[in-house]
Amino acid sequence: MSFTLTAPESITVGQPIPFSFTSETRVGGRVRLTAGTEALTYRLQNEAGETSEPGAGHRVRGKSGPYALLDWGEHAEGTELVLRFEGHKVWMTVKAGA
Repeated sequence: MSFTLTAPESITVGQPIPFSFTSETRVGGRVRLTAGTEALTYRLQNEAGETSEPGAGHRVRGKSGPYALLDWGEHAEGTELVLRFEGHKVWMTVKAGA
């Protein structure tokens, strides 16, 4: 099965984190965002603009989709966050807001 998870390598404090996935077959699982071993709370926004309640692991299903993580907290510049979904990981580095 081919699966791709994409997200930016650097993210800005206070800005949404866009990400997307594509899969040959339908998948379902929880999207997790971590800083070290700490699971972070965030809100998930889907492509229709609907936003979830704050939580640490939102359920996502389908073959593909663009999403955004909102309200993921304040983290020091240089902190490394990890986006996890379906056994795949993307490492992102926090940069200071403008």
